[in-house]
Amino acid sequence: MAGSVEWDEGPDVGGTVVWPYRQSERKALYKDELEKLIASGKAYYAFDTPEELAAARNESEQKGEVFKYSAHNRRKFRNAVSLSKEELENEINKGERSCSSKSNRWRDNRCER
Repeated sequence: MAGSVEWDEGPDVGGTVVWPYRQSERKALYKDELEKLIASGKAYYAFDTPEELAAARNESEQKGEVFKYSAHNRRKFRNAVSLSKEELENEINKGERSCSSKSNRWRDNRCER
């Protein structure tokens, strides 16, 4: 049944859409939007490793607390809020970075440079 559909638009057919169909081909678009969020103060760089975040979660769990990466504890992590300007530039230049929004929607996601 799926073979009977004739697509008039899509990744292998073409069409009038001006952006790439495949998410993997949209990295440049995502990077541009991310940079806008950072420039407007709606997001910031965070460099915590998954292991560091896991350790913080474990510490919270041992205390019977729920781990939250929030305004109350983000200064204890490695991010644009807690690092000096020089440290921040060094981390960015390493090319390994993740992004954390102020609303914590992206706190664990890795963002491609």
